[in-house]
Amino acid sequence: HHWGSHEKAGKADAGGKPLFKTQHEDVNGIWSDVCDEAGLLLTFASLDDARGAVAAAFPLETDLVQYGDHPRTRVVRVYRSDEEWREGST
Repeated sequence: HHWGSHEKAGKADAGGKPLFKTQHEDVNGIWSDVCDEAGLLLTFASLDDARGAVAAAFPLETDLVQYGDHPRTRVVRVYRSDEEWREGST
């Protein structure tokens, strides 16, 4: 399990900084994490960086959403502990 091992937007630590990952939906409706060429999960220190990466990696899917197509990409916040999840969900 490699989450958080390959951050594109600086080093997000467990000290309260949020961490985001991106996901893509395949033709069968199954969501998968977006990984790099080495198979490591791509994580981002900011929501804007994650959204930019989605737009760059999946430009067609991103553009089609504005014409009413079903979103096939998403950005998900990663909670590294139960405590972080409880604090972030309030």
